[in-house]
Amino acid sequence: MFKHAQLESVKAWIGDPAHRALPLHARIQRAIRQLILDGALDMGRPLPASRALAASLGVSRDTVESAYGQLHAEGFIERRVGSGSLVSGKLQRVPRTGSRPGAVPAPQAGPRLSQR
Repeated sequence: MFKHAQLESVKAWIGDPAHRALPLHARIQRAIRQLILDGALDMGRPLPASRALAASLGVSRDTVESAYGQLHAEGFIERRVGSGSLVSGKLQRVPRTGSRPGAVPAPQAGPRLSQR
């Protein structure tokens, strides 16, 4: 489940005027993805049930399901029938440099993709 600070972070992200151009499900999806990338949500950590998160955010369950579905398609979360959704254990995290809060660390060298 989300801690209070994480829930407030999602609420702040979706309410930010700079993000108003995005659909609501995309704002929720991006806020949760950022929590995962920042390391605020550890691998294997369960996410709130879609009904509970929808009620906390004051949105429909379908909106949260759309966000969770996109996160699943991108490999950020795993979904299991009867067990809910949890942060994927297959993610490769970029180590934090500790330079400044909110800074995006430089990606590490990894396998190269073809130009094709």
